Amino acid sequence: MQRSPTFTATGLVFRRDLMLAWRRWDEVAQPLIFYVVVTTLFPLATTPDLSHLREISGGVVCVAA
Repeated sequence: MQRSPTFTATGLVFRRDLMLAWRRWDEVAQPLIFYVVVTTLFPLATTPDLSHLREISGGVVCVAA
């Protein structure tokens, strides 16, 4: 079965972006480390009550991302 030109172009762009990201891995790692630090330290800044953390967890994840 033939691939559509749009699917082929999307694959090529995705591959190019991955190759560029691999060359500068620190630009990829820094936002990921920031995300992990924010989501890990957030319970220390608020109450450690599990029910409260469950209520606000969606918002914390969206804001950190």
